[in-house]
Amino acid sequence: MVQHKQAFTIIELLVVVLIIGILAAVALPQYQKSVDKSKYARMISTARSIENAQDAFYLANGRYANGFEELDVTLADDLPKREGELNRLFIGDAGFLTGELYTSAIYFTGEDRVASFTLYHKRGELRESGEIRCVTYVAQQERGKALCKSMGGELIDGPEQCSSGTRNTICQSYRLGYH
Repeated sequence: MVQHKQAFTIIELLVVVLIIGILAAVALPQYQKSVDKSKYARMISTARSIENAQDAFYLANGRYANGFEELDVTLADDLPKREGELNRLFIGDAGFLTGELYTSAIYFTGEDRVASFTLYHKRGELRESGEIRCVTYVAQQERGKALCKSMGGELIDGPEQCSSGTRNTICQSYRLGYH
């Protein structure tokens, strides 16, 4: 009796590798969206803590604080922090800015801005008091757009010039509601 060895052919192996590749291509974007949404939600929580400190400061002083040094706020201790330019505080993947008009947080991937979350204290140009916005930036426009929409954002401004730190860039604004 002759015994034949059972083995996979190269074609069978290539088909298996192809199927795994297709599954990974489908799953990876969904995974990235979940990670983005999770990090953005954590950033929102921190921004709301800063905003609550701004509200307490306003009740005590009749004005909003111009920066973090005037606020009584404790931020997450488990993420790396560094002071940034223009009175910004960076915690993990987010940069935070607070002042007389708004509290804002920007979600970064590396050096690129994906989307920001802004709570407005006072009425300003094109904004209402208490409005909450998600803003996307040109470098990560599609990723930011998907993130703002997944948070329930409604497009209110088409592409426009907006200030982003020390430079101007193109962005889109989505209204998330009011606080």
